[in-house]
Amino acid sequence: MYCFIINRNAGGGKALKAWAAVKRMLECRKIGFTAQLSESSEEGAAITKSWLADHAGSCKAIVVIGGDGTVQAIVRELAGMRSNVPIGLIPAGTGNDLARALGIPPDPEGALECLLRGSVRKLDVGRVGDRYFTTVLGMGFDAKVVETVASSWYKKLGRLLRSGKLPYMAGIVRTLFFYRPSQVRIRVDGRTNDFPDVWLAAVANSPTYGGGMRVCPAADMEDGQLDLCVIHGISRWSFIRLIPLIIRGEHANLPAVTMLRGARVEIEAEAAMLAYGDGEKIGEGCISVDVVPQNLSVIANL
Repeated sequence: MYCFIINRNAGGGKALKAWAAVKRMLECRKIGFTAQLSESSEEGAAITKSWLADHAGSCKAIVVIGGDGTVQAIVRELAGMRSNVPIGLIPAGTGNDLARALGIPPDPEGALECLLRGSVRKLDVGRVGDRYFTTVLGMGFDAKVVETVASSWYKKLGRLLRSGKLPYMAGIVRTLFFYRPSQVRIRVDGRTNDFPDVWLAAVANSPTYGGGMRVCPAADMEDGQLDLCVIHGISRWSFIRLIPLIIRGEHANLPAVTMLRGARVEIEAEAAMLAYGDGEKIGEGCISVDVVPQNLSVIANL
């Protein structure tokens, strides 16, 4: 039996439309399922905890119809309970970067076929205290963009146009007017690096965030490592010119970009920089990130 959790607020109603299509297909094909609507990511996590306690033996997969933030909350429960029940995804959020990394189609029909025919992979996750993320933790400019987008009117426009990138592009433009870079100290597996005028520090488990921006193109969700991209020491105008290269993943070898890799990353910022993981606020100021190897079972299309 497949256990579906539908975040009714994800994607501005997109999740409910996706569920209506998926439900029809499940009933037509006589596939066993149970489903519950949630009002938030946290409620989805509570539902997961209850299902795993009562029906772990009969649940083929916890299937999330929502975005990366919904997945993040459910991953916290699965990781805490050390469950081998896999997560399935029907992407219905704004960015859907985990689904993108796993080759899951954006349409409900294609995503359901992936759920039914895909294979289970064991993925790494990033951990900050008792919080987890599956894709990228962004600290600095990119985190401020996510905070700006969350309350914006253009996030709704992006949903209507089915564009994950559009809200983030608009958020980037708006944030550029007032953001100030900061002095940052970063330790990777005990090795210390000091960076002046840091615009962003992205700790990546997967290659993309922000609806497909390839911030760490070489990131691998199964290698037991975190990839880190630090953009530093450049003017506002130079950073603006760098953004299109970040979107395409063509920035890694530039002088203003430092790429690092390790199992533990500690970031200390002179200013109180925000940190967002999977599009959700995960901390502020000093952040310590560990990789938890092969901690999450996911049904993928690869």
